[in-house]
Amino acid sequence: MKYMVYLTSPTLRDTISLRPFDRMQSTRQDILSHLQRHPAASVGDLATRLGMSLGTIRHHLSVLERAGLVSHEVLRQEIGRPRMVYSLSERGEESFPKQYDRLSAALLTEIKAQHGDEALMALIRGAARRLTESMGITDLPADAYEVRLQSLLKLMDRDGNSLEWKLENGRVQIHQHTCPYQAVAGQHPEVCQFDRELIGCVMGKPVRQIASRIKGDSHCAYEIDLDGSKQG
Repeated sequence: MKYMVYLTSPTLRDTISLRPFDRMQSTRQDILSHLQRHPAASVGDLATRLGMSLGTIRHHLSVLERAGLVSHEVLRQEIGRPRMVYSLSERGEESFPKQYDRLSAALLTEIKAQHGDEALMALIRGAARRLTESMGITDLPADAYEVRLQSLLKLMDRDGNSLEWKLENGRVQIHQHTCPYQAVAGQHPEVCQFDRELIGCVMGKPVRQIASRIKGDSHCAYEIDLDGSKQG
C-alpha cells in the first residue's frame, strides 16, 4: 500500500509517494521543521499546524525526545494549568543543513589570496597544535602511545570519521573511510593536511600518508612510526 503525503514549506508544496515507515519519518521531519521556525510549541499547536491528532503528535514527540532531537519545558501561567512546550535541542538544531562548507571554502580562498599558500599551511599546523594542547595530550609521557592513540581515535570519530586501525611491527595504520572535508577538499586540498598534522601532534611521531581520496584511492590512510624520532 502507498500513501500520498503533502509536504509543505514556505515556498514549495510537493506530492510524494511514501511507504508507511517513510511517512512516519516525514511527519517527524515536519515536526522538527515547525519547531525550528516556531520554538516553544505545544502539542496542540503542532496538531493544528500539521493537521494531526493530539495522540499522534505526542507519539512522534516522544520518539524525537528519546532520540535527543527535541526537549520540553513546563511554562507556568498566572491563569490556568501549566503549559508544556517543545523546542529543538542542540542536537536537533545540528540535524539541519548548514552552510559551513561554503563559508569554509570562502575563508580558505581569502586567506590564500591575501597571505599565500604557506600562510594557510601555517594556520592549519597551528590549529592542529592548539587542538592537541586543548586536549591535554601534550602533558602525557612521550611513550604513552596507547593513551595517545585512543584520544586521537575518539577525537577523529567525534568529527564524523569512520575509522579502522591496526598495529603491526611498531607501526600504526589509521584508515579513514569517510571524509569530513569532502565538500571543501576538491577546491582546497590543503585541508587534507589538517588530519595528518593532528595525528602527528597527538602521537608525537612522524606520520606518512599512504592513501588519499583526492589522489584516487578509495579512502585516506596514515601510518605512524612508533619507533621514529619525535614529531617536530
